[in-house]
Amino acid sequence: MPSELLELSTPSLDLLDRFMVAVEEARSARTAGEWREVIRRSRVLREWKHFLALDPYTRWGMVKPCGYAGDATLMDFAYRHPDIQHHIASSGDVGAAIYTRTSTAAQSQSARQRISVARHLLRRRAALGNQRVMSFASGHAREFEGLSSDVLAGISRFTPIDNDPSALQVAKAAAGSVHCTPSRRNVVKEHLSDLPQADTVYSLGLFDYLTEETAVEVLRKMLDRTAPGGVCMIANLARDAANLGYCEAIMDWWMVTRSEHEMLDLVHSATGAQGRYVEATVDRAGCFVYLILRLVCEPACAARHPGLVESTRSAQ
Repeated sequence: MPSELLELSTPSLDLLDRFMVAVEEARSARTAGEWREVIRRSRVLREWKHFLALDPYTRWGMVKPCGYAGDATLMDFAYRHPDIQHHIASSGDVGAAIYTRTSTAAQSQSARQRISVARHLLRRRAALGNQRVMSFASGHAREFEGLSSDVLAGISRFTPIDNDPSALQVAKAAAGSVHCTPSRRNVVKEHLSDLPQADTVYSLGLFDYLTEETAVEVLRKMLDRTAPGGVCMIANLARDAANLGYCEAIMDWWMVTRSEHEMLDLVHSATGAQGRYVEATVDRAGCFVYLILRLVCEPACAARHPGLVESTRSAQ
């Protein structure tokens, strides 16, 4: 039994905060293989899984009703969105109390911050007017909710792409007055070249599940759908993101994390053989790293931008 968990063998609300710290300590003290073995064998973790399943957020992650981790409804739990409040209301006092802890954990807070980052991007781009927007693996597109009518007026078209038709219905409703053309596609497996280009292309959660080879291929598709002079943004969990131990040990929710340098490596791989010229910026906000790419729009710019132009700064 991991020493970090020895004194926490009986789950309770009083011990929950200590458990959440201990599970991260247990993960960080082991190799990936050793950590998987701990999860497989630990009786303490099994006891805590039974207890934490009272939390509808954690239970949704365990059960995976859509058949995969990180679906749009699970993210709504992280966002504390009104659409999931009936799950909280029916979970009982203990379940609701656990949800208070899990939904205010650092990674959940950063997921809400990620929505704010996307809204900020949309506001900046909409100020230019007549913006065509595209979201890869859009989920419920909650970033559109709360945008003012002035911002929405600056967006001429929104194309959410997702393989889940119910998520696309919610995304279309979230877009409000914006002309929305949902596309049911698997952005990893399917060609997207028939879709019209957009001025602002982004993906908020998809890259957390992509191996390097697949991530490079999806980034190429995103850049291909980005119009000259447009902006492409992806978010990815950072290497040192909080609460990964809880996600893996309790929810069986495994994600791919990347450093700032690894994000730039994706750009080199995605653009190196295609003659694309982009300006790349890497930001960090909370548990997420953000890669923002601006496509140089004129061929003559190649002389002024010999390859990838990189800059790294902190998120505001």
